[in-house]
Amino acid sequence: MAEDDSNSAALAAQRMQLEQQHRSGAGWFFWIAGLSIVNSAVNAFGGSWGFIAGLGITQVIDALVAKVASGRLLGLMLDIGVALVFVAFGVMAQTRNGAYVAGMVVYALDGLLFLISSDWVGLGFHALVLWWISRGFVAARRLAELPSPAPSAGTALAHPAAVAPQPPPIDPGPTTPK
Repeated sequence: MAEDDSNSAALAAQRMQLEQQHRSGAGWFFWIAGLSIVNSAVNAFGGSWGFIAGLGITQVIDALVAKVASGRLLGLMLDIGVALVFVAFGVMAQTRNGAYVAGMVVYALDGLLFLISSDWVGLGFHALVLWWISRGFVAARRLAELPSPAPSAGTALAHPAAVAPQPPPIDPGPTTPK
């Protein structure tokens, strides 16, 4: 019995660690989207700095629309659309492993823009983020292979089917007045 408790405790600890890695990996898609929007907003309002974690495609969009009248607003709207794709990857990666793969492929392709422009720091950061996202993907796959956790005693009693039927009330019989 003690061995079963030890195994279940180890399994629960492993599950908790894998769930944390899985959430962390999926969370990177939100960071990519958020920092890309900040970079785009800074650019739209005339700033010249940006976060390294931003997307290369949003920088390309900003450069292309800068030549068009009112292009900065158009660029910002397009950049938000691109960022929303990464938000969708983050949301879907929490329940579907395929979203991890699609998001990593799109982010790797975005990293190629940094390779083409010889931005080694941006390329290196893309590689690092891809590694962190891949850890989340691996954790999600391992979680799917773990046996389902056994319901706790409190959980079983909370389920209506698990509650024992109550006996009918006892009939005291006829009462006589005093």
